[in-house]
Amino acid sequence: MFDIVGCDRRVKKQHKNMQKIDFKNKGEEGYETSKINANNLNALQENIENEINNVRENYAIGNLKELIKQVNISTVNSWYDTGISGDDLESGTYIMELYLTSSSVNDQYQERISGILAWRNESTNSNDADEVPVSKAGHARNGHNIKLRILRTRSGETTPNKIKLQISDTVAWKGTGTLTFKFRKII
Repeated sequence: MFDIVGCDRRVKKQHKNMQKIDFKNKGEEGYETSKINANNLNALQENIENEINNVRENYAIGNLKELIKQVNISTVNSWYDTGISGDDLESGTYIMELYLTSSSVNDQYQERISGILAWRNESTNSNDADEVPVSKAGHARNGHNIKLRILRTRSGETTPNKIKLQISDTVAWKGTGTLTFKFRKII
């Protein structure tokens, strides 16, 4: 991956500090030198920015998706659907953050739970589940140990038969809590 910010800084620095920049372009007859002066550098910078934006759009780099869901974990160590499944995300690999602030319901204060997960938005055909490895940080967990997993669904048993993100806790909640998920696609 290339450094988008660093590229932008280098172009701006070149624009300020240089009158001419030489680029080697290979033509049919061999190498020819093209000269771009400071007056044309703005056009070059605009072209680079357009290419960077094309990369971001084509690969969803930098796009952040936020999904806010309501869940009540009423039974200890049981898995509950978060409400995130299948088409909520494109297929790929994501950095995920779950932010909990429902302290009156689940005794967790400003808790952040982060991990990396794989996602598929097409059909699945098994009942396999894979726990998402996570790290946690926040003001207070108060004995809670939140876990997340990806559950595949078998064709014909559920409609649609796509994966789901599920949640579990070692302590039952006193009611419905708000879960704020953020996803950033990295591959």
